[in-house]
Amino acid sequence: MFPIPFSFFQEGSMWYVVYLVQVNGLAVGIWNNAGLDTLNIGYMGVALAELDILIYNIEHSAEASASGVTKSKSDVDEYLFTCYKHHNKIMEFIKNIEAVCTKSILVHYVSSIVVICNSGFHLIMTPLFSGQFIILIVFFSAIMIELAMYCWIGNEIILKSLQIGDACYMSKWYEFSPRTNKILFLIMERSKRPLTISAYKFSVLSMSAYLKIIQCSYSYFTVLRRVYMKD
Repeated sequence: MFPIPFSFFQEGSMWYVVYLVQVNGLAVGIWNNAGLDTLNIGYMGVALAELDILIYNIEHSAEASASGVTKSKSDVDEYLFTCYKHHNKIMEFIKNIEAVCTKSILVHYVSSIVVICNSGFHLIMTPLFSGQFIILIVFFSAIMIELAMYCWIGNEIILKSLQIGDACYMSKWYEFSPRTNKILFLIMERSKRPLTISAYKFSVLSMSAYLKIIQCSYSYFTVLRRVYMKD
């Protein structure tokens, strides 16, 4: 059997050539898919790390001044203004991530629904513990993990962006000057709108979206099973 159904060259010396071409094509496709996932998730991981750094810097702004990171307490204004600019850079970076990766994320998003549905349907039609059943289990698990990685890190970006406002409150704002508190207020107001990464505006990457995909795939699966049972 060919890895991919092919009606020609079922016998003879060309069978080996076609088999090697199909195996090579599948390997290249898997390699490209893994590289694209690594690139997208790596970008989002950098954004998540920058949010963690910003949260830490805001929470410890007063301690940074006292420990000599800034020259004096009057320099906290400049220190927090740097945090404000850092926040702007993170927002711009996430917008760039979405501009570059949103189309590929949408392809993963939509194809995952189809693949999860079809894989689940073939699982119930395949004999248990057969070679085909094991291959389907591995493929089904890989798709679920791949989609979960995107949705989890997108959800973490949402949560971390909302924690910036909490970090402003947890800082020693009561020791700061009115001018410094205005900067904190600006950061808090901007953090009320969470930072998100979407699948081409179709859906925001989050754990709730992950559950919706599973529910949607299960709905299609039940419809497909009913049609098959009737036939």
